[in-house]
Amino acid sequence: MLKDLVDYFKLEEINIDNWTFKLYYKVSVVICMAGATIGIASQYFGDPISCEFQGISSDLAQDYCWIHGSSYIPPQYQAHMKCIVDQYDRTGNRFKSADDAPDTSYYQWVVFVFAFQAAIFYLPFKLWTVLESNLVASFGTDGKSPVMLTEDAKYDDGIVQEAVIEKFVKYYKAIFHHNSWYFANFVMCELLNFVLLFAQFQMTDNFLSNKFRWYGWEAFEYYYFYSEEERRSPELGLKNPMCRVFPTVTSCNLPNVGAGGGEQVHNGLCVLTQNIINEKIFLILWWWYAILAPISVAFFFYRLCTIMFDGIRFSLLYKTVRSKYDDDIRKCLEYILSKGQIGDWFVLYQLCKNCNPYFFREFIRELAIELRHRPKRSKSRSIGNTGTLKKKGGGTLPRTGSKDSKDSSTLLKTLDEERGEVPTLRPRLLSQSDISSDSDSGQGGKPLIEKEEKGHRLVAMPRKGRSAKARGAGKKASKKMGQAAFLADNV
Repeated sequence: MLKDLVDYFKLEEINIDNWTFKLYYKVSVVICMAGATIGIASQYFGDPISCEFQGISSDLAQDYCWIHGSSYIPPQYQAHMKCIVDQYDRTGNRFKSADDAPDTSYYQWVVFVFAFQAAIFYLPFKLWTVLESNLVASFGTDGKSPVMLTEDAKYDDGIVQEAVIEKFVKYYKAIFHHNSWYFANFVMCELLNFVLLFAQFQMTDNFLSNKFRWYGWEAFEYYYFYSEEERRSPELGLKNPMCRVFPTVTSCNLPNVGAGGGEQVHNGLCVLTQNIINEKIFLILWWWYAILAPISVAFFFYRLCTIMFDGIRFSLLYKTVRSKYDDDIRKCLEYILSKGQIGDWFVLYQLCKNCNPYFFREFIRELAIELRHRPKRSKSRSIGNTGTLKKKGGGTLPRTGSKDSKDSSTLLKTLDEERGEVPTLRPRLLSQSDISSDSDSGQGGKPLIEKEEKGHRLVAMPRKGRSAKARGAGKKASKKMGQAAFLADNV
C-alpha cells in the first residue's frame, strides 16, 4: 500500500494541468483516503469501541452501543470524565436527558465520508482528462528528450531535432484557431475545483453538527494559549474543542428482557478509541482547507489576469524560451501570439511544460517562419475538387541551417514590417509647387523631376495616356500634372 501511495505522488509523463490542480487531486485525495484507510484498519488492529457492562455479554453490548450509543453523561458522573461531549446547549443550560443531548453517532460514517470527499476532489481532474482528449499526448514525448541530434549527424539511432520540430509545427497548424473550447474547458474544471472545495467544507461542517467551521482554530487556541494547569482548572471551565466534536467517553443504555419477561435497562460506560484518530485526521483536514482556500482564491485572480492581459500570457511563454544570446526569439513569439487566439496560446503553454526549453525555442522559431510563409487557409481554399488536401512545395519546412531557409535578418525584417515597426514607403503625389519650370520640356521622355526628401529619392513620372502636346501646354499642363504620382526608393 505504501508503494502505491508513493507511485500516486509521481508526476505523469504528460503534464496537462498545473500545480494548483495537483493540490486537489493528489494531496487532497491522499489525505481523505488516508483517513478512510486508517478507519478501516482500526477494525483489524483494535476495536473501535470498548464498553463495560455488568451481567451481560460484552460483545453484545459493544455492538449495540456502536450503533445506538449516546453522548449523554449523567450529571453525577460528568466531573469524573475527561473527554466528553459538551453537556450544555448554546444558551448555557445543562441537558436534562439523553434526548436533549447532541447526537454524535456520525463517527460511524467517518470512513464513508472520507471516501466520498476523495472522490469529489478527484472528479474535476477526471473530467478534464476526458475533455482534454489526449491533445498534448498526440504531440508525443520526444520534445522532452534532453539530447537531440541534428539531421547532419546521420546516426541510425537517436531523436532528430529537425524531424520532431517539423512534426510539432504540422500538428500545431492543424489545430490552429480551434483551441478556444480547449481552454474554456480547462478554466471550467479549475472553477469546479474551487466551487467543490467550499461545498465540501460546508458539507463537513453540517456532518459534524456545525462544529467544524472553527474546529482547527479553536483547537490551536486551546493547546497554544492555555497551559495544562489552566486547561484542567474547573474554575476556568475550558472545554476541549476536539472532545466536543469527537468524544472518547460516552454512556450507553442497553435494553434487555429479564427472566420474568420484564424490561430491563443496563447502563454502561464506553470508550470510542476510533475517535482518537478521527479528531487528528479532521484537524489535519481543517488546516489543509485553510491553506488550500487562499491559494485557490489567489489562483482564481491569476487566471483572470491571464485571460484579460496578453502581456502576462506572453511573459509565461517568454520565460521558457528567452535567451541572452538570441534576441530574435522574442519577435518570433510576439508574431505567433499576434496571429493566434487565447486558446492557441494555452496550447503553446501546455506544450512548453512538456518540452525542454532548447527544443521549444527552435519550435517557436520554425513555427513563426511557417505561419509567415504558409499561413493557415480556410477549408474552401485548401481543399480541391477531389476533396483531398493538396501540399505545396512538398509540404516540408525550411529548416534552420538548410539552403531553403531564410536568414535571421530577413525573417525579422519581414515580421517587423507586419507588426508596423519598419516604416513602409507609399506613393506620394507631387504638389504644383514642387514642379519646376524644367519639367515642361519633357526631354527624351525622362522623368519630370528628381527630388531628395527625408533620405529618399523621389521620382515624378507623368501619368499614362498623356500626349506630348498636352505635356507642353504651359500652365494648363502644369495644373494637370499636379496629380502626377511619385515612386520612392531608398537612397
